[in-house]
Amino acid sequence: ALRKEDNDKHERLELLYQKIGLEYERPEKWSAQDLINKTPEATKLLMSRGDELCAFRLVPKDSTLPKLRNRGLGIADTYDWFSKLDIDYKDYDVFVCPHTDCLLWSTIFVVADDAIFGEAIRGSHSQLTHGETKGKLIQFRYDYDAWQWSEDDAEAKELIPQMIEKLLVKDKKVQDELVQDLEAKFAHDYLAGYFETTVWPNGKIYFIDYSRVLADHIKTPPPFGDNAKEEGLRGVSANTGKAQGEVRIVDESNITTVDFPEDAILVCDTTDIRFVPLMEKAAAIVT
Repeated sequence: ALRKEDNDKHERLELLYQKIGLEYERPEKWSAQDLINKTPEATKLLMSRGDELCAFRLVPKDSTLPKLRNRGLGIADTYDWFSKLDIDYKDYDVFVCPHTDCLLWSTIFVVADDAIFGEAIRGSHSQLTHGETKGKLIQFRYDYDAWQWSEDDAEAKELIPQMIEKLLVKDKKVQDELVQDLEAKFAHDYLAGYFETTVWPNGKIYFIDYSRVLADHIKTPPPFGDNAKEEGLRGVSANTGKAQGEVRIVDESNITTVDFPEDAILVCDTTDIRFVPLMEKAAAIVT
């Protein structure tokens, strides 16, 4: 269900663009078969816009197949990658999306019945999706009455409410249409769900994800301060439960040499693919 929801997100975002004017990185949709066969239209794309930065998303027609993507190269260079893939091209559609290397802001947030909450950071969105932050991470929470912020950042306090406001749908007829067409849900007249946004160099806010399914798996965190302990240990729980074990602090210097017993507690700045062998053994992970 999560994979299908992700594969179909551009269709949902396009419908929101048509219904409520929600702006997103509108892609051009191509048949992968047409692209690989270099039809006249595909040849024109490569010849006239080959240097244009893009994101290629290969979305399978069968949701059991993997989604493939490449972001940040020119269209011609991305096509070179695309042409060497070991896939059956008739099984895929290609979405060619605009791209910039100079994002001003990126966010992830959830609109739920009891609150709107999320994270924002200056720069690339991969900092949030991959966890490798290069700047100050700002957490925010809005309980439909008052805002809470982890950092006193004037720009964030102005920008993020503007993003949220774009999801406010006061027209009940439009709400009913979205419920019928998208099985959408609403919270205090805001479109509910999981969202990702970026802010481009021209100041435009673009929504890059809207998931109805993912939001159901993310619990609303408590108000800021409610989870702080007297000794100063605080944070946001990614998963509920309790675990006990020996702590192992892991970083670049000892990731391949650390003595990591079964059911130890993995403590590190962030996890990436190199940490998978340790994650499989860990009773809990703290980042």
